[in-house]
Amino acid sequence: MTAPAERKLVWTVGLVAAAVILIVLALSLSRGRSRAAPSPLTDGEVARSAVSRAAPTVVRPAEQPRPPSTEAGKPLPPVIDEILIEKEEVCEGEENLITVKAHTLDGADSLLHGVIGSERGMSVPLKTYLDARGQPRHQYITVFGNRNVSTRVEVPPYRVKQCAPDRVVYVAAQARANRIHEFELTAKLVDNAKAKPFKPRQYLWDFGDGDSEVTAGGYTIHAYRHGVQKSLYSNYLLRVEVVAESGESAVGRTSLQFYNLGYEHLIKFGTVALVAQGTPRFPSMDERGMVQQKFEIWHAYDQPVEIQKVTLVRHDDGGRRTDDKQVDLARLFNETEIPPGKSIEADLSFDSKEYPENLLALVYRVEGTSADGRKAIGEISVMKPPPRPTRENSKAITDPKMLAKVQKALELLGQDTVTQEDLSRLEREGKLP
Repeated sequence: MTAPAERKLVWTVGLVAAAVILIVLALSLSRGRSRAAPSPLTDGEVARSAVSRAAPTVVRPAEQPRPPSTEAGKPLPPVIDEILIEKEEVCEGEENLITVKAHTLDGADSLLHGVIGSERGMSVPLKTYLDARGQPRHQYITVFGNRNVSTRVEVPPYRVKQCAPDRVVYVAAQARANRIHEFELTAKLVDNAKAKPFKPRQYLWDFGDGDSEVTAGGYTIHAYRHGVQKSLYSNYLLRVEVVAESGESAVGRTSLQFYNLGYEHLIKFGTVALVAQGTPRFPSMDERGMVQQKFEIWHAYDQPVEIQKVTLVRHDDGGRRTDDKQVDLARLFNETEIPPGKSIEADLSFDSKEYPENLLALVYRVEGTSADGRKAIGEISVMKPPPRPTRENSKAITDPKMLAKVQKALELLGQDTVTQEDLSRLEREGKLP
């Protein structure tokens, strides 16, 4: 659960503070710049909260006294400074972007993360529906800080009309196996039955990290860049604009929140985590019994790291790990310094004939030091691929529809096995029954 402040109105206790709030609220409303709704907080903690509409004018209230912790040593809950509401009114099921700005009172802003409705993120396209009484369903905002101590408020009200948008774009992100922050992204357009025809011509993708792409269909793959991490969570707002042949367009969005393991290692253990991913994504063994993969290696620290030592570790099918030998760096790497936000490559191998039958993986334990003296460490596993599926070691497919899909996929691809990724790709291309 993914990361990552401005302030607008103050809600507190006591007659003096209440008078200040009324004055600020009256001034704000009289100028027609924004409006605010109370945001009750859990545990009676004092906090500042505000609601802003499109292009709001931000009012910065006077600093409030720091509230006491409810018990000794317990972190203070985050303060919600501002809640931005994209639209004053929407139809049922129409997106309305809700953005939360917050800070902490104990210096833990780098740990902030949130949930809006049922979606993780600090900026979420929320869909709202009416209940049996015609009232919008209650949804909540929860912001977490140090040790996941949280502040919870209700999403401020906006008008939800009994109507349906002409069309909705549903955006989904599926993490790719054996990849870090790389996703298969899909955009599905659903038309209202009463809407006029809308034939998509192109899809304009904005990945929220500065990259964009144009595709002819509602599918693409995107890898989020591995840069320096300064917070425990990274937040991205993925946006897709579907453009029709008529020139009309429809927009869909989704939020992505990543947990940053590199930053966690840094603040918990004081070490720099070395991370790697291999190509090809899945290991394969050639006729000589050799497994070979090219690995990209990087870190999330803001200082360069020099690799100084690599040790081979045997990992067998009983879970036992045994140090084997140290490896010559020059044989593995063309360069040994990893700059911030960059990566290096290494060709690694596992010769299964050199080791016992029960060895599952050869682990390369990589150690180094950052420019400011921190220890850097990581492990890269070159694994023996599992046995190929046979009637004896596999479960038979009994669903006739799935069996038909697999048989058709085998025929189309000219392979003796297919993966779920193969099936998904062929279904997107409309080639399977």
